[in-house]
Amino acid sequence: MDHTGKHVRKFWKGYVAGTNRGQVIIRMKQRDNNLRVKALLKDEAFGASIFTLLGNIRDNRGDLRILESWTPGLVRPLDGKMTLEFGADQISAEGRWETDIGTTGLCKIYAVSFFKLRWWFLLFKAKALFLLRKAFPAIYTSALIIVAGLDLSRIVQISYPTLFLLLVPSPYVYRLHLKELIQAYRVKRIGPVELEQEALKENIKPEMASINPALAAFILLNHFFVSRTKLILLWLSQKQTVTYGDFVEYAKKIGIPDENIEITRQAIIYAGCASVDEDKVTITDFGKQYVAYINRLTSGASA
Repeated sequence: MDHTGKHVRKFWKGYVAGTNRGQVIIRMKQRDNNLRVKALLKDEAFGASIFTLLGNIRDNRGDLRILESWTPGLVRPLDGKMTLEFGADQISAEGRWETDIGTTGLCKIYAVSFFKLRWWFLLFKAKALFLLRKAFPAIYTSALIIVAGLDLSRIVQISYPTLFLLLVPSPYVYRLHLKELIQAYRVKRIGPVELEQEALKENIKPEMASINPALAAFILLNHFFVSRTKLILLWLSQKQTVTYGDFVEYAKKIGIPDENIEITRQAIIYAGCASVDEDKVTITDFGKQYVAYINRLTSGASA
């Protein structure tokens, strides 16, 4: 049955889960079979993100691609897709999503009544916080320069305790800049503190995907897979094939919440690290290569 003549509800709420987790508020605009979606994701790790998607809807199935994204994450997706299967009641939908930076997962949404004014307020708030977060280091630096100038000109006198309080936020404000410097100069120790070198900033260049696409994929997966997902893959590489019951039991053993076990399984499947056949989960060749990459990083060998 073609979807022409049926119009999806305008506002939806629900959640996404997988490599990213959080609540989502969605506005849909439909014209014939064309669908335009604006999604506000309250990511638990990175904060608010905004995505604009375009696509079509036929036979209660929506196929969408990312047109634009506002995200505070270290890497911004430039492409991606989302598929939605609308229920017969037209008030619920389920689907999955994935992006070109390796993030993937599931989503479930429900049609809701929503005030337009509240939607525009939330959208404006998310964009304002996004811009403020980007501009805050420059604002903070300018404020420090002004305070230093006032002190040098004797207009005000800054005591050492006050100076200390002014500088307390600096490690947080400049955390990304400090991280870049630490990674760029391979700093492994500052006094008694040992620093971990991450693989994500391991010279990821645009040409890497064409020269060594597998390595580029491993670096992205290593950034977006949480530690427990990596433990699952390490365990799976040893077992090769496990039943779904064994998978659930081990996931619980390493502390994965019950509601995230199936999401974790789907994430490693969508990423191509595992395949499923009936009730069995098997690690793929790509998954084995990624585990070998993790082992090389852990042992300190070159990737």
